[in-house]
Amino acid sequence: MKKITFFTLGMLFMSIIFNLNAQKASGTNVDYEYYRLPVQKVDTKKYHFSIEIGYVADYESDMAFYNEAHDAYDKIVEEMNAAYDKALQEYNSQSTGDKIAQRMLLKDDGKPKQPTSKDFADRMNSKYKFLIGPAPDYNLVSPERNDIPTKGELTNGIDIDEFSKSSSDGIKIVIDLSDYELSSQVAKTGDAPNEMKQATFSLSCELMISVKDPSGKEIYTNSYNRKSSFKSEKKRVNKWRAYENSTAYKNLPNAQKKSLISSLISSANADLNNQFGYSWIKKRSKIYTAKGKKFDYSELDRAITDFENGLRDLKINQDIANEKFNKAIEIWNKDLEEMDTKDKKARINNKVGAALYINLGLAYTLMNDFENADKALSTVQSNKDFKGGDIKEADAVRKFMSEQRIRASN
Repeated sequence: MKKITFFTLGMLFMSIIFNLNAQKASGTNVDYEYYRLPVQKVDTKKYHFSIEIGYVADYESDMAFYNEAHDAYDKIVEEMNAAYDKALQEYNSQSTGDKIAQRMLLKDDGKPKQPTSKDFADRMNSKYKFLIGPAPDYNLVSPERNDIPTKGELTNGIDIDEFSKSSSDGIKIVIDLSDYELSSQVAKTGDAPNEMKQATFSLSCELMISVKDPSGKEIYTNSYNRKSSFKSEKKRVNKWRAYENSTAYKNLPNAQKKSLISSLISSANADLNNQFGYSWIKKRSKIYTAKGKKFDYSELDRAITDFENGLRDLKINQDIANEKFNKAIEIWNKDLEEMDTKDKKARINNKVGAALYINLGLAYTLMNDFENADKALSTVQSNKDFKGGDIKEADAVRKFMSEQRIRASN
């Protein structure tokens, strides 16, 4: 085991003292809004919709088939009831003696039996059989559904910044929707006589959009998937079947489906604004001054004040904001002239210097001066004297800069 000497302890103590007194960057998080240009620019800032819910045609076909089956069922009911009425009339016209004689010979007085739902179902054409419900009701099961979203539900959540809605002009946003995938699993909990049942549902859906320019050319496409899960109420085992057949249970997925559609539309709206909208975007960035007991950094504090005021002015006037950014940039560039990355005791050492370059990268980006932003960030990223954390932060600012440069160049 290595012994700790007084010399070692002394060196450790001196190192701690040095680090406490060393010059370092001091960061502050600031919230602001910047103007984001679209990825794709179009000539006319108008949009209209085309709704194409793919499964609706299949649903309408199913409903048409059900209506056909229903008409066939009604005809069978009418024919069998008419036959019953006729047979009953003939039976009632017989004398009491004939009825007694028939009962003695056939052990049946021949009184016709009124047809039941099962009799009607048995007479149905085989192609309709799958629509017949289970015993004892044997009723036709309708595929009618109330979970198909309206055009308004699919479009009211779409609003592209600085665009206006139109009936036919501008870009066309084609919205398609897959059918829901719904499954459930019932589990038991507890012990008899307090055993309970509860269903867990899994729901998913996909929304697809494509955007076409006024000539009909597709210029963008994307899809959005969502899954959600939810649970039913818990019921005692002996009450579960009644609950499972209740309207409350059967309608349970409907509210979840609406929520799912709303979430998909929200994702599509954010994406469309990212691609086509001219938007003010909320952002948080870290900006830096410096601290150190031996040196005065008041000019860096003034630069931060100018920079923060410029950030506040971005939504008011870009030119005024740029004037304040330039005041800060002048101070940062002047201080960077004395940077010494090899000397940790220097007033502008590697930590302070990296922070000022990161400030420059952000300021130049917000001014759309991407060449100088690139130079400032590259200085940090390409110099081994700067630490990993500084390089990582420069990478984050570069990502923002690269996106802004792409948007500005389109």
